[in-house]
Parts: sequence; structure tokens; C-alpha cells
Amino acid sequence: MMKYIYGYKKKFCFKSYRKWCIAFFLSVTILCASSFPSYAEIVDSNRVIRVGFFAFEGYHETDEHNQRGGYGYEYLHEMAKYTDWEFEYVDGTWEECQEMLANGEIDLLTSAQYSEARDEIFDFSSTSMGTSYAQLTVSSDNTTFRRNDYPQFNGIRIGLLQGNSRNARLSEFAEEKGFTYTSVMYDTQEELENSLQAGEVDAVLTSSLRKLNNESIIAQFAPSPFYAIVKEGNSELLQEVNMALEAIEMNNPAFRYNLYQEYYRDDTGNSFELSREEKEYLETNPTIRAVIRPDVSPISYWEDNEFKGISADILEYLMSDLNIEVEYITADSLSESYEMLRDGRADISCLFESDYNLAEQYRMRITSPYLKTNYSMISRQHANLNEKDVQSIAIVEGGLTEADYVQSHYPNAIQVPVKSTGAAIKAVANGEADFALVNVYSAEKGLATYSNLRASFINDEEQQFSIGVSQTVDARLFSILDKKINTISRQSLNDILSRHTMFQQTPMTLSNYFRQHPMAFFMVSMIIFAIIVGILVYIALINRRHAKNIYDLAYVDKLTNLWNINGFLYHGKALLAKNTKENFAVIAIDLAKFSSINEDYGRQVGDKVLEGLGNIINRFSNDQTVVAHGDADHFLMLLSYKNNEDLHATLNAIIGMIGSYKIDNLLLQFHAYIGVGFVQQQESALLHAIDHAGIARNNCTIDQPIVYMDQTLQNNILREKEIREHVESGLAQGEFIVYYQPKVDMAAKKIVGAEGLIRWNHSKLGFLNPAEFLPIIEQSGLITEIDFFVLEQACKLIRKWIDEGQEPTIISVNQSRTHFLKSNYIERLQNTIIKYNIPPGYIELEITETLFGQETISNEIIKKIKNLGLLISIDDFGSGYSSLHLLHQISVDILKIDKGLLDESDKEEKVRNIIHRVVQIATDLNVEVICEGVETKEQMEFLLGIDCKYAQGFLFSKPLPEDEFELLIRKGLFAE
Repeated sequence: MMKYIYGYKKKFCFKSYRKWCIAFFLSVTILCASSFPSYAEIVDSNRVIRVGFFAFEGYHETDEHNQRGGYGYEYLHEMAKYTDWEFEYVDGTWEECQEMLANGEIDLLTSAQYSEARDEIFDFSSTSMGTSYAQLTVSSDNTTFRRNDYPQFNGIRIGLLQGNSRNARLSEFAEEKGFTYTSVMYDTQEELENSLQAGEVDAVLTSSLRKLNNESIIAQFAPSPFYAIVKEGNSELLQEVNMALEAIEMNNPAFRYNLYQEYYRDDTGNSFELSREEKEYLETNPTIRAVIRPDVSPISYWEDNEFKGISADILEYLMSDLNIEVEYITADSLSESYEMLRDGRADISCLFESDYNLAEQYRMRITSPYLKTNYSMISRQHANLNEKDVQSIAIVEGGLTEADYVQSHYPNAIQVPVKSTGAAIKAVANGEADFALVNVYSAEKGLATYSNLRASFINDEEQQFSIGVSQTVDARLFSILDKKINTISRQSLNDILSRHTMFQQTPMTLSNYFRQHPMAFFMVSMIIFAIIVGILVYIALINRRHAKNIYDLAYVDKLTNLWNINGFLYHGKALLAKNTKENFAVIAIDLAKFSSINEDYGRQVGDKVLEGLGNIINRFSNDQTVVAHGDADHFLMLLSYKNNEDLHATLNAIIGMIGSYKIDNLLLQFHAYIGVGFVQQQESALLHAIDHAGIARNNCTIDQPIVYMDQTLQNNILREKEIREHVESGLAQGEFIVYYQPKVDMAAKKIVGAEGLIRWNHSKLGFLNPAEFLPIIEQSGLITEIDFFVLEQACKLIRKWIDEGQEPTIISVNQSRTHFLKSNYIERLQNTIIKYNIPPGYIELEITETLFGQETISNEIIKKIKNLGLLISIDDFGSGYSSLHLLHQISVDILKIDKGLLDESDKEEKVRNIIHRVVQIATDLNVEVICEGVETKEQMEFLLGIDCKYAQGFLFSKPLPEDEFELLIRKGLFAE
């Protein structure tokens, strides 16, 4: 009977009112759709870009439904966010796509590596889209060839793609590693890949941008960036490409990494291959001692005389198939577990916070993180997380991240140190602390244990766990564990987490309920439908009322009420289209050191300055100008001008009015910078002119506040770009050379040492002045590689002398500031010295005086350097605000007086007295003094007269190539 009644009602509701419901829904939908403002009213229709689409698994893919995807495909659509592009894809092979681009049949092609041949017919983007490298792969069942076991490679048959730029790199790589191979050429990528599976070749040479198909990597080499390319001369499209790529780099720096992870990281886990040395270690059947935390449930805990938890499962996975026995040792606290590894009482820690400073402090190596988790703040029910209400917070003692977070967010709270996360949660439950900061997994466990607690999720702090390996154990153990931990797939990790957390899959009871109660399902559906209709009607009314606000958000800067960058482009293009015969220029304006205004006076004053600056610039606007505010203190102005004199007068007037600004009772003084880019073709080059104006502005100085983008500046920029982009290839191709400038004992007239100086014989630009290329390399961050190149060449020369039975001479090398910001600096120094077995006292590191005044360099670092047997000298002493206080504060061996100070001594007696006093004090402190830049006999006589007998300079010798320097040093004397 009940079944019949329910069936009757269900039939009645859906049959009787179905037509009414459908009609009502359609009516409301049409009403809402008609109420939305048309997007086409605001944004111009997109233009179509023809893109070459070559099939390459992982980079360009097409599925069975003809849906495209891949790294390159998604990169294009990320670029489209910053342009007005739509795409038309033209399929073809890589070779066909290049030919179509050269013939103008397509507009854009990606994944192009730079070569001189391509550069003659295509224009390359200024920013790369990623980095790929060459790789040799074999079938996964091939056990003949092991990774990086180069002696085994001799005679290997390698399949190559005809005309591929990596073929030459392979030849260089084989010569460097000392193996021979036989080349087998193929015309297409498909033929190449099939040849490996068919056994026609032992290995194939491909790009890292290709997904592997039942293959193992045996070698990787020659990393190189790849770019977007357009047909030569298509400057308008190239400018848009550059703008989009630069915008991605600035606005979404992690995009490239995340995209690579999506398409090239194997979700089933990375391959795990051991070196010969690592296999030899495992053959010894090692036993390791693992220190564990017994009370960090569910991550790490001891139960029923057994190690359990997430980290236990991770360790079990790591040890599988490795033939390693594990002995477990428990530690009562986090600090104790760290100390056990430091003191050699344990070999690994299963739960080590991923912090390199902590690892260095306790002499450990840490693997890649295996677990990332946020924090939760545990409290009793109804507790308030406001800073003033938090009296005490329980944290695990020794946890740096927790302590730092509490100190920064709750500085007035008392930190209650406890032994473990379990103890922290218990302290809150028992009223011993108001709150506890623990990881979310332990928080979840605590809520299940104590009914009087609640948890608040913290999303601005993250904790990562790694395996910590003591430096007292065999380094091969760390290498094996780090490799193995990177093979854990996302699915495997999720399975482990699900076994130890409360968030398990449960049966779907909602659908079962609705099946049993159809009337309830109907009523809920009608309520949801009514809510949706109400929301749609509300949205429609709001959008109709606030259409102008949407336009303002898209095009107007809220702070200054000027156009934003979108409005500038939109109205700028319109202005240029209406005035094709007028001269136009884009000017980029900003203030020198504007950030200091926010820091000194607060953001509110900074905003008022920007409003005032916008008003000043806007005074020069008319119907022939467009003014916009970009980021921070950057303003743009598109204006027409009659001639260059007229333009320059306008710019000077703007700078004159920006000179000072009064806010309330505060008078601020400014220096404005203006960069000018000329619009050459009004309808197509606005972006080009904006870029040029920005570049010109970046070249402004206090003495030259107005800079025009002209041919000289463009040439300088291109030359700087050429230098910056070819540092790594220059190192690889042997373009860098070390010259040696002798250091002499002027009294004994003999050579006592030399300074190693870098020189660059650029393959295109010829022999470059160090003053030109070194600042550029400093900015690029590659100066550390240059410094280590010089150090290695100096070590090679000293080792050569020792092997030949010749007494070595001391060689000094410069060390930049960047080294001291890197955690592995001392390790790299040590490895280089050990590699060439350099005795103590033959290598001297020159560190500029200004670095000693910064916190970057400490006595501890200097001590570590000197423990390696290296000498330390203060370089360029007297070039800045020198302090003799340094000589007893920092343990140095040598003081180098700057050439500039010596040059001033020729003119002023006071400077000579200063140098004399410096020499006396340094001598009293047993610090040797050498003066650089000695160029005249008078300078030499002055130095000898104040007992400074060591010198370096052109009076004695210019910097010499290695062979000429060796010839000179054999003589042992120098000519006056």
C-alpha cells in the first residue's frame, strides 16, 4: 500500500508540472541572459594567430576526441591571457612547421632552440619558454647499459633524427666522456622511436620534452632554453610574444614548473636507477639506525612494540628491495633526535623538518620532502584566536617553524615547550595551555581523542618533512634514499595518507536516501531550483545596475582615476588610428627611490604622492594624449608632438613640476625619471613604444633624467643581451680564459704571486673588456660559476707545477658577494681543493672590503675557509668607507690597498700619510700589505719608503696568458 501511494505522488508531480517547470525555467534563463551586458561592447574581437602544431607526446598532443593538449598548447593559452589572440592550429611535422613559418603560412612556432642557422630566417623571443636537454634512452628491459656508466657505452648504436641540433652535442658529449658510438639516422620522430622498440638501435637521442614509452634514461646532457619564434621581420607579433612571456614570468613564476610537473612527471613515480658505487654499498648488507619520534601520531608513533604511522610506511617503501636492515631508536624529544644524528648515535631520522639551516647546525643531509602539511591551532571549544586573547601556546621544543610562527603572529603569548605533538594537544585538553600549534594530521587525531577541543586551519604556514641523514654515515646511503624518495608517486602517497587519517571513502548514503524518499527528492529539487532562479535574477539586476563599474574595473585605475594599462592600450590604439599623420611618443615616468617614501612615511603618504603625481601629469593632457597609472610609481603617457624641440620642452616642464610636493605639513623632494619611446607605425607599434619607453626609463640617472630610445641605446641593449645569454655557452665552449697579473716584491725584484683575472674572447663580439661583461654577469647570478672557473684553472696550474717538481707560487682569485649567500659555498671550495690536492697556503681568496661590513660574511665563515688552507685578503681597501677596525675584527692574511687611493696620493700629502699609517697598523697586526695599480716609478719609490714592499700593477707587468706568465715566472725577476 505504501509503495503505491509513493508511486502515485511521484507520477503526479513530474507529469502534471513538468511543462510548467520547463517553461518557467526557460523564461527566467532568457530574462537573465538578456540582462547581462554584452562582453563584446567592452572588448574588441580577438585576432587569429596561426600556430604550427607538431605532434610530440607531452608537448603537443591530440586525443581520440580531437582535443588538443600538452605543455606547448597550455603555454600558448597562458600567453593569450595577456594578448588579444585566438589560435588557428596548423598541423605538420617539426620540419614542415619551420618551412611554413619561413614562407609566411603560419605566424608562430614554439619549442625552438637557438642556432645561428635559424637566427638568419626567424626572430626569437627574448624570454625562453623553458629548458630542455638531450637524453639517451634505452628500452626499459635493457640491462646492458646503466645510467652514466660511460665505459659501457663504447660501440653503442644510437638512433638520431636527421638534422637535429642535438646530434653535434652528442658528439661533444661522447668525446668528453670518452666513449664511441655508431650513428643510425632517421627522417621522422616516429621512425626514431619505433627503431628503439624494434631493436634496430641500442639507444635513441631525444629531447627531455618527450614522454618516455617503456624506456630508461642512461644519460642526460646539454641543457638549453627553447623559445617562441616568428618569421624574421614580424616585429609587431614578436613584441606581443615578448610582452606575454615576460608577464607570465612576473605574474606567475611557478607556471613553467607546474606545467612541466603536469606533463613530464611520471605519476606512477620516477625511475630508480643506482650507480655502480651505490650498488656496491648495498652489496655490503648494511644495517642502519633510525631514530623515530614515538608520539607524533599519525605521522610517527610507537605502538605494540612496532614503529607505525605515515613516516613508517614511507620508510618501509624506501627500504623495499634495498637489502638494508633497520634498527629503531626512540627519542623523547625533537631536539634529542637531532642531537643523536649529530653525535653519530643514529644514522637517519624519519621525521626531519626540511630546513637547511637546521641540517647544517646538526651536521645532516636532508632528502627531498616526502610530506607537506599545513598547521592547525588546537584550542578548547569557544576559544578566541584574537592575538590579545591568546595567553599561552604549546609548541614542540626544537621546532623552528612553530616557534617563528608563534613569535611573529602572537608575540605576547607565552610559548609552552613540550616534548611532542601529542603532549601539546594534551596540554590544551588539560588546561595547561590555551592553544597548541600542531600539523593538521596530528590535529585531526587529537580531535578524535578529546571531545572538548576544536581546530582552526592555518593556511599561511606550511611544514615539510624529509629524511635526515647523518654526515657521519656513508654518503652513498643519502644518495640512495634521496633517489628512492623521488620515486614515490602521488597515488602511493595518497594511499599511505588515507590509511592513517580519518578521511576515508564512505558509502554514498544521500542517493540511497533519495531513492527511498522520492517526494523529499522532489521538494529539495524545487527548493534548489527556486534558489538558483532567485540568484540568477539577483545577478541580472546587479549587472544591469553596475555595468559601468565593470567597465571601470577593466580600464580605470582606482587610486588616481586615470586609465590603467588596459585602458591605455584600448584608448591609445583608438587615438593612433584617428591621427595617422601625427607624431606620437610614449613616455614612461617614475620617481627615484619611491619605495623609501612608503617605508619612511607609510603607505597612506605614498598613495597621496601617487595621486598628486597623477594630477601633475594629467595637467599636460588634451584630446591628443592618453595618461595611465601602472604599477607602483610607474605612469605612462601617449602624446603627440610637432618636433623634437617641442617634445623636449614638454618633458622638461613635467620634470620641473614634479620636483617637490607638499602633503599636509610635509614637503617632499623628488627626482623624476622619464623614458621616451617613439611610435613608428601608429596602428601597430604601441606595445613596441611602451617597451622602448620602459627600457629608456631604466637607463635614466640623476644627471640624465630624460632618456630617449635611439639606435645607440638599442645597440647597447642588444649587446648586453648577447653577453647575458651566452655566458653559459661561453663557459662550455672554452671562450673564457684566465690571465695572470704578477705580484712582486719590489725590494727583492722578484715575483711572489699572481692574481687570476677572467677574460672573455666572445665568439661573436670578440675580446670583451671585463668592465663591460662582469657587471652583466653579476646581475645574471652566474658570477659564482665564473669565480669557480678561475679557481679551478688556478688549481690546475698549481697542480701542474707541483707535478713537474716546480715550487708553486701563490695565486689569488676574486670571490663575489653571491657566494656567501649560498649554503654549499664552503663545500664547493673544499671539493675543488681536494680534487687537485692543493697544499695549504697556495690559493688566496680576494674579498672586497665592502662585503666585510655586511652580515653576509662572519668570522665563522672566514674560519671555515682558512681551515681549508686558503688565504684571505681584503681587496680594494680604501675604495669605500674603510675601517681599520676590520683588521682585528676579521682574521685576514693580506690587505690590498686600492688603486684609487694610491692615485690620490700623487696629489695630496694627507692621502700619503693615510696609506703610511695603514701600512704601519697592518704590519703591527702581522697582516701583509700589497698595493695594486702601481703604474709609475714615483709610486714604487713612495711605497718602498713606507715599508710597503709588495705591489701589483702595469709598472711591473700587465695581465698575461698562462703560457706567457709561466715564461715570466721562470725568470723570477721583473723588469723596471
